[in-house]
Amino acid sequence: MHVSNTHCVRCHDHAPFEKKHPQFDFAAMPAADDSTLRFPHIRHVKEVMKRQKLVDVERSCLYCHHPQPDGKRFEPIEFDAHCETCHLAPTQQTPPLKIKSAEAPLSPGVETLETIRRKRGPGYAWAFQTSPNEFTIKPGNRIVKSPIGHEDPWIMENLKMVQSQLYPNFGLAELLKTTNALSTPNAKLKIAAMYQEAIQTLRSYSAGLRGRPEPEVQKELARIDSLLKKTENKLRNHSMAAADLKMFMPRAVANPSLTSQQVDDLTLFVDDLTKPCQQCHTVANASIVRVQKDQQVLMRAEFDHRAHIIHRRCLDCHTEIPIMQSTADSLGLKKITDRSLIQNIPKMETCVECHNASESSNRCITCHYFHPNKTNRSSLLLYLD
Repeated sequence: MHVSNTHCVRCHDHAPFEKKHPQFDFAAMPAADDSTLRFPHIRHVKEVMKRQKLVDVERSCLYCHHPQPDGKRFEPIEFDAHCETCHLAPTQQTPPLKIKSAEAPLSPGVETLETIRRKRGPGYAWAFQTSPNEFTIKPGNRIVKSPIGHEDPWIMENLKMVQSQLYPNFGLAELLKTTNALSTPNAKLKIAAMYQEAIQTLRSYSAGLRGRPEPEVQKELARIDSLLKKTENKLRNHSMAAADLKMFMPRAVANPSLTSQQVDDLTLFVDDLTKPCQQCHTVANASIVRVQKDQQVLMRAEFDHRAHIIHRRCLDCHTEIPIMQSTADSLGLKKITDRSLIQNIPKMETCVECHNASESSNRCITCHYFHPNKTNRSSLLLYLD
């Protein structure tokens, strides 16, 4: 048995659905929901169809958008599963990068693999697993790395070094692979995710230093272990607050001890260092900007693709991005807006085409759960008689 619309409209005057339901929030009040990826659909769809010898364009959608086991939603896009086949080929290499001079520590430049190995700092285990054959010394005291891996540890380590020179106020943000976390309706979930990443980094630091007898190493280990304990306790006790975001998202303030010329030189160097990354990623404040894997839409509703796919095809509803150049031409679109930040989700107008009194169900519980008993978590999915 289900809750009737009568129960709902006592408080929510949204019935009948096809006439009175308000527009979805993501469409009525557009909010920043940028994935930060540089991703044009048209180019990728064309390439997938070519490589896979596809005729049906919608088959190319499923090449990247893999349904979850329950068929309702899709798995987040992951580099290893969706991108690695085409991107970062074995021939990919960095531009010739200037090697940092020991006599000028604030000047632009990378540390070589040999230099990083000698430092034996926390989190440097990757340096002893990286082949020196990936590096070639070029004239003019420059170095090239090839191949380049996703989240390449050598690039990321040198990027973090430049970041600490430019923005020494980053604090806990230095423990994250990426910075400038994106907006989300649940700030606490965002904070918890960043704490978990910071804890993972601290644990790797601690494991890399433990057992070494040098006094300075033991001092650094004690500092790391203390910070790790505090961070784990905060996460364990759920004592995170929205204010904690400032520790992971500090305002980028350039190092006051640097001249404007030094800041400009280091910033230009970051651009060279991250050239391979910028094909897909946004770089800001000497850091890769965090990627948002899922768009923040339909937060208060349930949507089951299985119930719809027998009536509609993907491109019947998802029309905001013309994923084929021919489609764009037929629509007379001279300037195509094709970016991953676009909310390519149907609006209310698409839903009411079918959900009405004469076709598909237009009852509230078709998409919404009835209010749960907040004192009993097991009642979250309860439908009343």
